[in-house]
Amino acid sequence: MSNAENAVLAVSRALHGKRLTDDDYIHLLSAKNTDEIASYLKSSTYYADGFEGITSGVFSATALERVVNRSMFNKVAKLCKLEYIIGQDFYKYFITKLEIEQILRCVSYLIIGESDSYLMDFCSSIERELQIDIYAMAKAESPDELSDILRPTVYGKVFDRCLVSGEINLLNFETAFNSWFRQCAAKLTESVNHGKQKKAITDCISHHNDIEFICQLVRAVKYYKDNQPLRTVVMPGTMTLLSDKQTDALLKCESVEQIDEILSDTAYKSLVPLSGKSDIKCALDRYFAQYCAKQIRFSTYPSVIMYCYMCRMKIEGTDIIRIIEGKRYGMSSEQISRFICCAEINNNDRRDADGN
Repeated sequence: MSNAENAVLAVSRALHGKRLTDDDYIHLLSAKNTDEIASYLKSSTYYADGFEGITSGVFSATALERVVNRSMFNKVAKLCKLEYIIGQDFYKYFITKLEIEQILRCVSYLIIGESDSYLMDFCSSIERELQIDIYAMAKAESPDELSDILRPTVYGKVFDRCLVSGEINLLNFETAFNSWFRQCAAKLTESVNHGKQKKAITDCISHHNDIEFICQLVRAVKYYKDNQPLRTVVMPGTMTLLSDKQTDALLKCESVEQIDEILSDTAYKSLVPLSGKSDIKCALDRYFAQYCAKQIRFSTYPSVIMYCYMCRMKIEGTDIIRIIEGKRYGMSSEQISRFICCAEINNNDRRDADGN
């Protein structure tokens, strides 16, 4: 392993070592309001960087969520810049995914008529790494204007295919962009040219793709009897641990019990049964957080550790936002804790992703 690769591994593990502990979660859950959550995050966690430049001590739920997102952006930017400086190209995978997230966020603001608020959710620390013009996007007041801005980029054709008579359907945009990204994923990981490391990172991305696919599929089957939303399910693409036969069988399922039956003969048998779980997204986030923690702990491949750290960090950030939203709507700490995904594995990985 080169010194450059060692640097990526060391920084990724160092950041992971600063993750929220079980005690941190207990403090956050016991907070009475968003101001107390903000105070603890700023004084006692590695999310303090998100508060830089903010002098107010009073935070709405929305403002605090922006702080958390800003801190996560900073961490992504730090690792991507390191990869770029040392001449590695795997960072392009994350940058492409981040650009798509920014486009979809901008679309969501257009839908609700608050395009002016878009920049408030953006972190300038990653601006130089992006190929899209964030500030021009923020000024767009219509789908056509946003289309004109994106047309010179690789995202232009994908965006235009989603426009129907100038109308925007966010679900269609999410499906189209995420499907396009998964088709490009193999190319974006070509820079990881070491045989064993390439297989390891491919397995990680495949796990991630499959978990998202399963989550969308279960929701579609569970909540829509006619299965029409299946057309918006994002397929796992070429990077998957599911065979074509298994994927086809899953798409034909009419109940969660049938999905369980098929998954029981796949690499995801430890997920079964999904039919008894009230919140599928939390259950799958918890599974993938455990998988990522195991990879960070035992893998010796820098790209794997970097990828799994970023994925787990995003789930941890979602945990914080769930706590913020729970406090906002008057939920008890016990109720909110049922939706937490990372706390149980912070200290000693009490249950790994293989169910051991």
